[in-house]
Amino acid sequence: MEKILCIAGGIWQKPWIEYLKNKGHYIAVVNPAVTTATELADYHIQTDINDLDTIDRHIEKIKPSFVTSDQSDISTMIVATIAAKWNLPGNKIDTIEKLTNKLEMFRFGRSLGIPMPESAEAASTEEVKAFGLAHGFPIIIKPADSTMSRGFRKIETLVEINDDIFKSTKKFSKTGRVVTQTFISGEMVTLEGVCSGGKHRTIAVSKKDGFFGPGINTGVQYPYWSPLVEKIVATNDLYVENTGMKFGLTHSEFIFENDKFCLIEIGGRGGGAGITDKIVPWVSGINIYEILYQSLMGKVIDVKNIQVLQRPALLRYYTKEQVTNYTEDKNDIIKNLKGVADFNYNFAGKQYVTDKNDIRHTMAIYLRETSEEINELENQIKIIISPIVPS
Repeated sequence: MEKILCIAGGIWQKPWIEYLKNKGHYIAVVNPAVTTATELADYHIQTDINDLDTIDRHIEKIKPSFVTSDQSDISTMIVATIAAKWNLPGNKIDTIEKLTNKLEMFRFGRSLGIPMPESAEAASTEEVKAFGLAHGFPIIIKPADSTMSRGFRKIETLVEINDDIFKSTKKFSKTGRVVTQTFISGEMVTLEGVCSGGKHRTIAVSKKDGFFGPGINTGVQYPYWSPLVEKIVATNDLYVENTGMKFGLTHSEFIFENDKFCLIEIGGRGGGAGITDKIVPWVSGINIYEILYQSLMGKVIDVKNIQVLQRPALLRYYTKEQVTNYTEDKNDIIKNLKGVADFNYNFAGKQYVTDKNDIRHTMAIYLRETSEEINELENQIKIIISPIVPS
């Protein structure tokens, strides 16, 4: 029986762990807390995923055939580091650096001629101010290696910059590095892709349909297409293949306006919040977990020639103000509606977008055959969770 080491055991890792478990494998999961994902495992290494010394001692004991992760930015480099040290299947560390570190991401993208925002590292509040004065406001500051918009700030004027803002951004960076970046206006698209044998295929494109605030979007609509999207997709594939990525999943963001676009960031992992396990297979018709699994097992899948569908889906986030009539007993009613793939609200725990700055707590996923059906479904759910009937 193959033994597999999974790094991180949060809620969004559970589908991948479940998939591997159903293949008949022995699963070991590294996660500091007990979760529904770790409870699926045969072996729980209960430590922080950055605790490589402890993980190494367990690897010596269980001798896994490969190490993997799914919808976790912070796990990506750890997986590459372990794979390199223990001679397991994986991507090179310098490849993953281009898919995790935003500073390296911008440098590498520019070397390929890909349009990207002006960016620089800032080691102090004064350097943030200097960047703003040199490039003009508004600007963005964010951690070099964080996720889910943690530490992300849009700064409109020089007087807003102070030590508290700089420190609050820096604390979300594992390496303690802060990125300053020019603010780019326009529409934002997200791309989901899969790589095998060194070839990359973008298989799902979506458009963010609004924002609660900088970095916190209200929803993501699939599929999305425009005359410019074809160029964006080609750019996305170009970037990944030039990193030297051998196999894996990708999630990237581009901003476009009129006939121009730029790459904002790209990660060597699946999209979180149910995107990888629920939305992408529905929209594209492709079992990306199977492609990832076969690639880990040493097989090469011809991703360039697989047939890709374009079915509609909606990932919606809600704030406390939008849900005024929610009670937990309505969960089952909503989840049983045709087309509701997930309904993951935590309003009872008072974890709202506005409270936690983390949109994953209050989300729903809708999958139907047409966009009109999704709109009808969303209106139906609004009536259930709010006494105000939508117009």
